[in-house]
Amino acid sequence: MFTISNSYGQVYVSQNFVDVISIATQRYVHSKEWMQYMTEVGFMFPGDDSCRSGLEFPATFNYTKLNLNLCYEKSADTTRMVFNNMAARLLIQTIRNQYPSTHSELNGTMIPLDVSNGVFEVMKEAVNSGVCDVAIAAVNWAEDRKTQVTLLCPYAASGAGFIRSEKDNSTISIANEKEMDKNGVIVSVVTKSTYETWAKSNLKKATIISYPSFESGWQSILNQTSHTFLYNSNAIYSRMKELKALKLCSSCYLKVYGDITPFSSLITNKILSSGSVSQISSWQIQLLNSFSIIFVIFINFLIL
Repeated sequence: MFTISNSYGQVYVSQNFVDVISIATQRYVHSKEWMQYMTEVGFMFPGDDSCRSGLEFPATFNYTKLNLNLCYEKSADTTRMVFNNMAARLLIQTIRNQYPSTHSELNGTMIPLDVSNGVFEVMKEAVNSGVCDVAIAAVNWAEDRKTQVTLLCPYAASGAGFIRSEKDNSTISIANEKEMDKNGVIVSVVTKSTYETWAKSNLKKATIISYPSFESGWQSILNQTSHTFLYNSNAIYSRMKELKALKLCSSCYLKVYGDITPFSSLITNKILSSGSVSQISSWQIQLLNSFSIIFVIFINFLIL
């Protein structure tokens, strides 16, 4: 397991590398295998067609190493490890198929990272320093993040959500995100996540506790040390299904709130020369509109 420190230097990649990884990602997140997997495990919304328009693979892939270093969060649970491993396998497979004469032996090396300093911050440092070629771990899109890394074609999209634990169920009512903002309510978030940022800005009266990972935040729900845990609503929904099957946390419930947010893998944005990378950003705004429509459908599905 790696821990990223500031001692690593800055690494630059070629435009060719950015184009190949970006387009390979676009292709596999639209593949039948990926879309079927997303449906089976309950993850939301495969990628949108607008994120792949106008981009074609370069004639060659000028990458000479035998392995791509693919990073993920060390704290990933079983469901997310299946997610990470499938994304890694399909990325490598797509590149092999596109460049069979030169990269048929390309492999991926999975590298777990300690994300106690925040998933995005750690993954950003990892790709910018060269520890990772690609950060497979899913990170939420945010305006300030688009200028720090290259966000690839989204795996999917989700709204923010919170799970209500069984703590003080008979005395404290929390029907929506606004009702968390009151004295005595304990809210769990993941350190340096978009959910932590939102909670600190909007829940001035609540007690906010930051945890280093999803798993530790989830435990605060199971052991009833927190009233709510804020995270990706899709991840909460998937984990809640497991709890319900085991007849645990029977009165726990999920509430979805806020704007729709794509989440994706990423690579560095430190590029040696300019080129078609500018095309990649042209579909980011289109995606937000498309996912917003689909998100309404998902909300209705949860209610049913």
